[in-house]
Amino acid sequence: MPDIKVFNRFDAAAIAEAERPAPANFTESIRRLSALIDLLPQRPVIEDKHAERWVNRCIEMAIVRMELEHGEGKATIASVHEHVLWHVRRASAIGGSEIGTVVRHFRNERGGFSNARNLTLEKLLIMAPQAGDEAMNRGVRAEPWLQRMYLEEHDCVSDEGALDVLKGFRWEKAPQIVGTPDDLILYKSGRRRIIDYKCPSAAVNEEYEKKGMVSFDYVCQVHQYGIFSRESGIEFDGMDIECFDPRYFKLVTYEIVYDADLEEEMIAGADTLWNEFVMKGVVPEVPGLGTLDTDDEETKSLMENLTLQASVLKVIGDELTTRQKEVLSRIQAIGHNAHAVSYTHLTLP
Repeated sequence: MPDIKVFNRFDAAAIAEAERPAPANFTESIRRLSALIDLLPQRPVIEDKHAERWVNRCIEMAIVRMELEHGEGKATIASVHEHVLWHVRRASAIGGSEIGTVVRHFRNERGGFSNARNLTLEKLLIMAPQAGDEAMNRGVRAEPWLQRMYLEEHDCVSDEGALDVLKGFRWEKAPQIVGTPDDLILYKSGRRRIIDYKCPSAAVNEEYEKKGMVSFDYVCQVHQYGIFSRESGIEFDGMDIECFDPRYFKLVTYEIVYDADLEEEMIAGADTLWNEFVMKGVVPEVPGLGTLDTDDEETKSLMENLTLQASVLKVIGDELTTRQKEVLSRIQAIGHNAHAVSYTHLTLP
């Protein structure tokens, strides 16, 4: 069993870092983030060159991500530092959105958001996170509005106190898993439910509607939140995924039925992946995937650079498309005005 004291020491340092004033520049940001990386439970098996390159890649990625979220030119040192800090904290354990990947791996299944090999590479800071796509950004932007819709529709409130407990919770028996649900809802009846908000595309909503159920990864995700709620003493009556369906502009509820066998499978899988692979610096084999030589720094660095360039070019491309539409609209407006003026001149006596 992993020593929770190592995780607690990291958590305390991460909380302290989050409360500090924003760094004055990126040099200071990298220095502070690197100091926190040195406290990760798996730091003894993380190579220094990987840690150094990872934090630099994260800074670059975060700049792109903040531009996507807040608009061109609105990425600040503070927002970039905060975003990278979130990724450093994420590297310290297996989160709710990742646990489905672990279960699939030990079932010898493919699919889902990622695979166990990439997940391990991320925890060892060999693979840096990417800026995300429009689908991911849509979910981030939509969540507060979906929460507002749900609270108003059901005349209920968020249990902020319980959420605060879960944000800093580490389970002594499995400190390598963490996670906080989007919401813990308190109803007037006194019931409490775990809620996670999702904003999938219309096509994905249609798929869920046909199957009558959401993605398996989401099922695992809320089960992990259920573990933490139970172990921290927060009672709840059930778990729901609330999907916003743009076809009808409404939230669709998918109740997640508690599965004790799945919960056991999640805990056992996370324990094995973390202690037998991450903590030993070993990358698991994933059936059907080619093997990337992670020691080939030139190849890997080239791949990471190309991926980052692709993200940056996408941002530039989206901006060019928007500006092209604006210019065409102005041309059209000017054309209409010119036509109207000419017509007026022709018809005046």
